[in-house]
Amino acid sequence: MDHRVVEWSDDHASGICQRCGPVKTYKQASGRCAPKCSVGANERKRENYDPERERAAKLRSNYGLTLAQFDWMVRDQAGVCAICQREPGPRGFAVDHDHACCPGGKTCGQCVRGLLCSPCNQAIGMLGDDVETIRRAASYLEAALSNAYEG
Repeated sequence: MDHRVVEWSDDHASGICQRCGPVKTYKQASGRCAPKCSVGANERKRENYDPERERAAKLRSNYGLTLAQFDWMVRDQAGVCAICQREPGPRGFAVDHDHACCPGGKTCGQCVRGLLCSPCNQAIGMLGDDVETIRRAASYLEAALSNAYEG
């Protein structure tokens, strides 16, 4: 039996699905009610979910990379962050790109610099991707190490 709303309330805000029984339905942008119940739509999404396909689509859309290119980058960096040389956390690698070339979340694919863990990616972003600022930060830390206060 299919998830199909067979009986609508007067305002079309809810109905009776032939499989689920009473359901609240969602409205499409056009203002017409959807012909299928949202419970069935969510079940179909879960059944068809493929994490690898989702990952490939995100890499292609946001960074212009294929899964093979991404996997090559991981191998080329020996599976560690290009800055701190640690394995990434549970969220995996962040694809670092030159924001001067492509501001925002998406990139042309030509300005990808490497793979970073989330903390390193956020750190260079907070420092404005500015090499001189990052050098000054490193100098500051080195000087602080040699001039540590003794308490």
